Amino acid sequence: MSEGERGRSAVLGGLLGRWRPRAVLLVGEDPEGAVAAWAAGVRPPPEVARRAPAAARADPARPGGRWDLAVLGPDVVRALPCAEAGRLVAALRDVHARRLLLALPDPVPAGWEAPACVALGLTPVGEGGRLWRFDLHDYKETPDWLNPRFWAHPELWDKFRW
Repeated sequence: MSEGERGRSAVLGGLLGRWRPRAVLLVGEDPEGAVAAWAAGVRPPPEVARRAPAAARADPARPGGRWDLAVLGPDVVRALPCAEAGRLVAALRDVHARRLLLALPDPVPAGWEAPACVALGLTPVGEGGRLWRFDLHDYKETPDWLNPRFWAHPELWDKFRW
């Protein structure tokens, strides 16, 4: 295992430990075995379902509801055409999973450079642009103008005429 793979494995393990998902969809190969290593040490063990990229594209849904986490291995972007892989990422991100991790192979294939991943709403994790994540709770920072000091002040309604 190279230094980059060890670093990505450590980052993946840290995210899995922080999020602690109960239902994980693993599409394609397990990036550096991080999901299997994490799941082996968790009690109670999480539900981990493996699907091939083509099978996940056909039916990414979980019978009991949404997946807590969808992990797409590096072989997904190799196995599917760029547009179809993008649709799979979007479907998992929007409908079928609460969080998403996308591991890209080295070298990063054409069509999966940083601007394409950002366009899908993904955020880079770590260095090298080979690991991307989506979490609905923090995918967008709250802008400065979106706070009460820029909105109407009811305490001033009888004092000033606008």
